[in-house]
Amino acid sequence: MLKILPALEGYVLANIATQNLFGSNPLAFVLGDLNASVPANANALAVAMGPNHSGISLKELLTNSMSTSRAYQTSAGSGIFTQVGQTGGVLDAVQQNFMNNMGNIIIGTAMSTAGFRVAKRVLRKPINMANRSLRQFGMGSTIQF
Repeated sequence: MLKILPALEGYVLANIATQNLFGSNPLAFVLGDLNASVPANANALAVAMGPNHSGISLKELLTNSMSTSRAYQTSAGSGIFTQVGQTGGVLDAVQQNFMNNMGNIIIGTAMSTAGFRVAKRVLRKPINMANRSLRQFGMGSTIQF
């Protein structure tokens, strides 16, 4: 069964982590440098990743090597990633990003979790009505809000 709101909350939390640690969104983090350029007739996935992947990808994290001799770090919790010379590899860049963005990660995680809890309580009736409608259409065992 696919539960939409918990999946959406998980994506938001993953986005907070990947933006602050790796400088990319979750999709670009997982897919990495598969999308070197966006062609004129790009599909939705290529458009979502953007023309140039500038963050650290999962492949780079697992191999501990930057694909283009780059390292990313932020300046004092600003959340803005700048390129610096490769001094210690990917893991050192991630560690530096964590130290610089620890406050952003904590505040973003707490605020988004609290926001989802409040939204679920405020929207309880519309969510129940939508779930009831899905059950009536025979999709209640497959998808749920």
